[in-house]
Amino acid sequence: MAIWHFFRLGRGLERHGLCDLGRHMTSRRWCISAAAVVLALTTGGLPQGQGPTLVDHVNPRPRLLFAPGEYDRFAGETTGVRRSAFDRLAAEVAERGAGSWNERDLQLESQALTARVLLERGDGRGQTFLGYARRTVGRFLGRHAYVQFTDSHELVTEGARWVQAMALAHDWLYPYWTADERAAIEQWLATELTHWVDTNRLRRASASPFRNDSARGVSALVIGALTLYDVPAQSGIAQRALAYAEPYHAAILAAHTYAGLGGGMAEGTFYGNFTAFAQTLTAEALYTGAGVQGAYTRSPFYAARLRYATHAS
Repeated sequence: MAIWHFFRLGRGLERHGLCDLGRHMTSRRWCISAAAVVLALTTGGLPQGQGPTLVDHVNPRPRLLFAPGEYDRFAGETTGVRRSAFDRLAAEVAERGAGSWNERDLQLESQALTARVLLERGDGRGQTFLGYARRTVGRFLGRHAYVQFTDSHELVTEGARWVQAMALAHDWLYPYWTADERAAIEQWLATELTHWVDTNRLRRASASPFRNDSARGVSALVIGALTLYDVPAQSGIAQRALAYAEPYHAAILAAHTYAGLGGGMAEGTFYGNFTAFAQTLTAEALYTGAGVQGAYTRSPFYAARLRYATHAS
């Protein structure tokens, strides 16, 4: 059965233009090696939430996408070199007010980041924007991503954005949430991550490291886990989520040998952008949130992607 699965997988990669079994030996080796990476994740059963992770500590808050010392520099730059960009974002948040945006994740992330900066400036808009963020969080709390997105592919792609937004808002506004608000967000995230791990949602969506499902799902699991890591009541699921994501993350990095050396992605430029963003988000979260120094250097993909984005037309 495993051999038949391997053969079908190789033919599937050939069918989608990722390799040609009838061509020269290099192509055949490429295809077999690529298929082996996927096969390792699709047979034999993965331990769910068990095993080693890359994380052994977390940095002080705000830790997600801000390495130690970076947030203070960023906040200072919002009245300097980043002033124009920050003012445009703040104006957008103010104009939209408490209404719903089409992209609810971007809504919460924008509200949370601008609220934090303005609160610490003593700007009166900070309390208003915090109120907007509270209302948006309330909408998220009313429905879990896994309830909204019952299909596994939709959950680990579109649902991942909900998890990321709640985790970022939890971290960025941590000192400004009330104890009850923090606990509610933490419980929402913990319940979400528990469902993903216990029902094996990454595997059910697609275990292939060449698809955007795996990359986007891993980014949500890592970001959600890193904000819960030092929350005593939720540290257990944080560890489980990181352990569950790790084999998929490792397979993605291994697959870069075949699909990412030039900075391109197997799914082309459209879905490839989703995949590249998610992989970069994971690396950035590991680097800033947990001090994983090799987050960007374990693979040549990240530097290659910059060259690809700079020179591709």
